[in-house]
Amino acid sequence: MRVRDIQAQVRQVVGALAKIGDVVREINETQAVIGGVLTEQVAVTRDVLA
Repeated sequence: MRVRDIQAQVRQVVGALAKIGDVVREINETQAVIGGVLTEQVAVTRDVLA
């Protein structure tokens, strides 16, 4: 019985880690988009001030 309980807990942990990995990937994608937008904003601001 204990082995089955441990196996079930390990499956839960693996599932949770997979979800965390998905969230980290989403955060990285969002950061990349924000970085691109900020780069564009800086370029536009420079053009306006020039």
